Amino acid sequence: NCTAEQAHAALLAVGAAPGTTVKFDPEYKPATGPVIDVLVLWKDEKGKEHKVRAQEWVKNAKTEKEMSFDWVFAGSGFWTDEDTGKVHYMANSGDLICVSNFNTATLDLPVESSQANASLLFTAFTDRIPPRGTKIRVVMIPRPKKEADAKPGDAKPEKKPEDSKPTEKKAE
Repeated sequence: NCTAEQAHAALLAVGAAPGTTVKFDPEYKPATGPVIDVLVLWKDEKGKEHKVRAQEWVKNAKTEKEMSFDWVFAGSGFWTDEDTGKVHYMANSGDLICVSNFNTATLDLPVESSQANASLLFTAFTDRIPPRGTKIRVVMIPRPKKEADAKPGDAKPEKKPEDSKPTEKKAE
């Protein structure tokens, strides 16, 4: 067991840097950050081990298909209790991994997803989820940057000319 704050610290420890939480005012701006792959592991009643992407447990309410979006490390935030001076991590209130946009989420979707019951975009794939009481482990893995996502300073140095041997082509 861990808190959302501890999960945030663990993601930082493995090199993930939070992006930004969703914004609603003056206009909607989606959460940003590195993609975090979320895996769910458990053993069934026969002891067989299972591992799935968490998206397999989330159903798009309109298409009835698995959620096709990845979570991003938005990073939540902190607030200070004015009476006690104690600092609190906002996602500790239950917003660690969200399928509806919350500006307090540690992991959020980078697309608009309402939290209003009448317009929920996602629901549980209840037939895919193990029975209540099954112990599960949630694993969060920062996805490596793709070459297309690389920034100018990220490039690896090329080989020096002396490191490569020239190839000779014989005339035929």
